[in-house]
Amino acid sequence: MRKNILIGISFVLVTFIFTTIVFVIRGNRPMVQAKKEAVAIASKHADLKSVDKFYWFTRKETTFTLVGKNAKNEGIIVFIPEDGSELTVCNQADGITENEALKVVADEIKPHRLLKVSLGLVENDPTWEVMTEDEDGVISYYLVDFGIGKIIGSMTNV
Repeated sequence: MRKNILIGISFVLVTFIFTTIVFVIRGNRPMVQAKKEAVAIASKHADLKSVDKFYWFTRKETTFTLVGKNAKNEGIIVFIPEDGSELTVCNQADGITENEALKVVADEIKPHRLLKVSLGLVENDPTWEVMTEDEDGVISYYLVDFGIGKIIGSMTNV
């Protein structure tokens, strides 16, 4: 009897783990496909040779952003609008890094937790979006200007 219970519990546990893995893999497919397509476009049109980071950025419009290096080994950022309009390419050295954007929000807002950071275009300007959580679990978003490293907008108590 005890052996049957252990077999039943094991079966349920294995089924749960397998199902979870399938959902995680399927859930990541759109991200993997978007990155693959963005890399192909950026390689062809922006001379991108290697990719260090990929961001899927959605505000009013969606932008796929690639941070990497060109053929001259210079750090570049390629912004690819989802609607297929013109690419925007800028040098990494022209703005702040992901860690610097996080630090700006951490220093000015002092959130309980920094949850996520993303880089994209807001009104055609490169902008970091930092997602935070306060002590009560309330989510807020802060926009940090890529060029000057200042908070330029927020959406709080989401």
